[in-house]
Amino acid sequence: MRRHTGVFDTPSLIPHSSLASVEATELRKWPLTHGSGAHPDDFASIRKDGLLAGRKRNSYAYDVALDRTDSVFFSTASFRCDYGFGCGFLIDPAILRNGGLQFSDCDIGNAYDCVRITLDDGEYCGRGVKEQKLLLDLIERQREALGGTDDKAALALIGSDVFNEYYKRFYSLTDTFFFETIEAHARSGKYSLFNYFNRTGMWPLNEEISIRGRLAPEYILGYWDGSWQQWTVATESETTERVSNWLDLRRSLGH
Repeated sequence: MRRHTGVFDTPSLIPHSSLASVEATELRKWPLTHGSGAHPDDFASIRKDGLLAGRKRNSYAYDVALDRTDSVFFSTASFRCDYGFGCGFLIDPAILRNGGLQFSDCDIGNAYDCVRITLDDGEYCGRGVKEQKLLLDLIERQREALGGTDDKAALALIGSDVFNEYYKRFYSLTDTFFFETIEAHARSGKYSLFNYFNRTGMWPLNEEISIRGRLAPEYILGYWDGSWQQWTVATESETTERVSNWLDLRRSLGH
């Protein structure tokens, strides 16, 4: 297999024809990732009980305000999962057939930064904030009632009913729209599927899938930290093939 040396190198020899482009229906068949630098001492409990929500060390203050600490978060496959460190669990995409999943293509943390800085009379409302004008209007309407400009006031706004309505309206997507949005951005940016798996901070979306409570152990295919530890077999044989292809491509990066 050819070694890939750059983020946007497209291989001339690829092990799977679907790597030529990003299509919503095809992307749903590839493994998902939960980025985590899990300690080997935790593996036995994870294999038994799955990935459990409520690990506050992986949560931010705005997650608490939005009542998101009872969910486990994962994403579409990335070679740079776990905030770029590249460690994490591969998840069987069969989980996508379950109900109760939440999908978003933007990080709500960007909206929190916008609230915090705007309350402090700043003018930053950066990339990834949906419906910026609506959010800025919301902040101004609530400014007097909040009675402050510090982080406590920002979190009070984040935890309010009015912000929760904004959050649910613009940051909660259907699964179909979620994957079609990825396809559209990939087509616009001329990303191959390999490029997409090897995406960096230049990629315009922050894909997020979540499930309340726990991610059951039967969906955890294994753990990658530079070497692959398989824990269970995928539900579908075509997923097993794609996991093998994904791992081969990840190894080909050489880091």
